[in-house]
Amino acid sequence: MQGSDYVLMGWVAGGAIVVFAIIILIGVIMRAVKAPPGQRMREAFGPFAGAGEKYQELHTGQEGLRDSMMRTIQEQSQQGGERDADGDRDPAAGRGAGEGENAGAGVDESAHDGENGAADVSGEAGEPPAEPRP
Repeated sequence: MQGSDYVLMGWVAGGAIVVFAIIILIGVIMRAVKAPPGQRMREAFGPFAGAGEKYQELHTGQEGLRDSMMRTIQEQSQQGGERDADGDRDPAAGRGAGEGENAGAGVDESAHDGENGAADVSGEAGEPPAEPRP
């Protein structure tokens, strides 16, 4: 092969990479346009997050966030929310409210999601959300 052949192969490979990037960009834009308002970024870049999570699962050998959340939800639904004799939720069976760094700081850890700090506003089986503790 001569030097000009390598240049041609470089141009072909570079062109293929550019075409591939343009196709991905068009797909992201189409997903963003079709998504409902308020969900556009999540819908547009969701496949990248899923691919990154799958790569991390395969690389580390640990289950990903989605699998972990699904397993936790299944375990909680099977346990039915352990309750003590008074009918109140047993804090020892939950996330350990009142323990850890924020103990006594006036933070109700049982009403927050451990992953992103979002408040848990869904009650159990038609119950209203728990009242914040003083």
